[in-house]
Amino acid sequence: MAAQADACAKSRAAVPGRTFNEFQHSSKPSTLPAIRANNSRDTFQIIKSKMDKKIESLKRTRENLLNFINDLTTDQLNEIPAGFNNNIIWNLGHLLASQQGICYTRAGLDKKIKEQYFTDYKPETKPQGYVDSLVIDELKKLFLSLIELFELDFNNNQFSSYPTWTTRYGMVITNIDEAITFVLFHEGLHLGYIMALKRLVTK
Repeated sequence: MAAQADACAKSRAAVPGRTFNEFQHSSKPSTLPAIRANNSRDTFQIIKSKMDKKIESLKRTRENLLNFINDLTTDQLNEIPAGFNNNIIWNLGHLLASQQGICYTRAGLDKKIKEQYFTDYKPETKPQGYVDSLVIDELKKLFLSLIELFELDFNNNQFSSYPTWTTRYGMVITNIDEAITFVLFHEGLHLGYIMALKRLVTK
């Protein structure tokens, strides 16, 4: 309050005979809104430049993962090896559901996938049964198309009010840029699981 009072006093002193309220409502146009608008645009462009690289990295990671499992049969994608509690197709669906939850649900936005897919593959779930080839094909298509949709939504500034939260790994996420960094970390973990699963189902 003291600092605010000093600032007000300085403003009154700078314009003799005029109250601070009169000074605030001067007919002289202020440049502050334009400066703030420019700063906001500049900040978004900096974030966008960083995000473009991360989105591209996420696309490449997912393309490589799809290529890695492309030669597997439906049975192999569904197989749960001894010592594991899930399979390759569950991991694929889990990555879809997690990205949607992290980017959209956390931001208070509608998810871009069927609710059933989110329910079946969200964290703390396990394979619910045999996944047929039609569903597998749809999950594979979503694996890339959802990133395209995310990129469009980001460029339209849909995530400007992203809230702070803490992951189960103790990582504090404060904005959508950090959220995508966490998505990349999470996808790397599950890529490792998928690689281990493939070695076992192709023996």
